[in-house]
Amino acid sequence: MRMSALSTRRTAAKMTNAGELVRLRSVQASDHAPWLQMINDPAVMDGLDRALPATAEQHERYIRANVTENPNAVWFAVETLKDGKFAGIVWLWDVNNRHRRAEVRIAIAPAASGSGYGSDALRALCGYAFHTLGLHKLYAYIHERNVRSRAAFERAGFSLEATLSGEAFWKGSYAAVWRLARFSD
Repeated sequence: MRMSALSTRRTAAKMTNAGELVRLRSVQASDHAPWLQMINDPAVMDGLDRALPATAEQHERYIRANVTENPNAVWFAVETLKDGKFAGIVWLWDVNNRHRRAEVRIAIAPAASGSGYGSDALRALCGYAFHTLGLHKLYAYIHERNVRSRAAFERAGFSLEATLSGEAFWKGSYAAVWRLARFSD
């Protein structure tokens, strides 16, 4: 008998999904501080399109509301296989069981950036989404200024599905947002 998607998500914290460079594991309390430091880094804030840094209290509230209590999201910490260090966060957002799709989001720590961890984490997440959750389609929105993120998604098997012209306002002008997608094999 196949597990329901909801019960599968609840057991995600107990599962390990490894790529060639990283493994995805449940988010632990010890990840909260490096996660907060990562999302407050100016380069990561820009990539995530965040306007203001988060306080520790705001971050804990966010984790409670969006990680712990959100039944339509699946979160993983990204940990390097080489030394077991925290390298970032990757998650499925707005998991839609009816249409078997979800949005993919990722944040890689600046110290881990450029090492292939992002693409490897995305491939591992795709394996989990397609083979464990039974999803058919994954998609991501990437601001056109974030060419490194687009390249990481493309290395993980995503391709351009649409260009949303004038979708974002950044530094005084409107800019495009790319929508990339990957389908189950």
